[in-house]
Amino acid sequence: MHTTRRQLTALFAVATVPLLLVAPSGSADARPGTDRPDDRSAATRPTYGQPIPATSSPALPTTGQPISPEPISPEPAGPETTRPGTTPPGSARSETAPAGGTSTWCADHSSLVVLGDSGSTGLGMADYPRNTEFYAPTHNGWAARVARNSAAEWGTQTTVVARNGARVSDYLPEGRWPETRAAVDRIRQLQPSMVIVELGGNDFFMDKTPEQFDTEYRRLITDIKTASPRTTVLLTVIWELGVRESQTAVNPWSAYASKIGDAARANGAALIDLRQYIPKGGSLASAGYFLDDEVHLTAPGQGTFGAALWTLLWAAC
Repeated sequence: MHTTRRQLTALFAVATVPLLLVAPSGSADARPGTDRPDDRSAATRPTYGQPIPATSSPALPTTGQPISPEPISPEPAGPETTRPGTTPPGSARSETAPAGGTSTWCADHSSLVVLGDSGSTGLGMADYPRNTEFYAPTHNGWAARVARNSAAEWGTQTTVVARNGARVSDYLPEGRWPETRAAVDRIRQLQPSMVIVELGGNDFFMDKTPEQFDTEYRRLITDIKTASPRTTVLLTVIWELGVRESQTAVNPWSAYASKIGDAARANGAALIDLRQYIPKGGSLASAGYFLDDEVHLTAPGQGTFGAALWTLLWAAC
């Protein structure tokens, strides 16, 4: 079905149109796993902190066009390292930008911040460094691809603060790592045009109660909006993981997805539901999207993620 630019724009009007929270087909039950950053089978699971091997991936598309999954091409040799919370090379910062609340992104594309977990770090890509647990600007990771495209299209400065294994609570003052605890302060300093939040998978993985997840998630969104009232906030509902930490896990991913949708409605935030693009890990439809752990995306899977995000950012205004 052909999607018009006007239809894409409607994704930003979550207060007036139904949220894209259609439950995926198939059971919400999940098989037991280990720890999300490296939750492979016992025979193939690498030690914590080592990147999972990955295949090569689609090449970067022409600037100004939506990303689309393309035939797999070789990735560049050698990893590219970065420090947590740094900005990928090639972006340019605008020193001034208009205020605008939830419409800021449509008026000002100068800056973008991503808060995430291993879904955003680049983990699993061939050029993801072995000596980090944080974001690295890999060739095919969705965050790096969107950063390169937005820098080329609008001169956007993109800052990614993402940590393997991160939960929503890690971005609150009581979080486990100083880099994630400092993320809201970083937003306060930058006053970005948009913040993309890609979190919740690890909360689901450990079977945190949806009620506790909701409390922590709303705290984080409130903290972001308080720190930078001008910022457009885009929330992501990720794909359903194929494994869980415990054999007794009882809460389905749909329960967490609903809480993210509720938070979007309550805060006037934008929303994208990646279950519409990426099937559940370990399902019959998931071949080619996932690494062997049934949690992390392959390069083509990252390409699908990037395609959805870039198309929204590029065509929604």
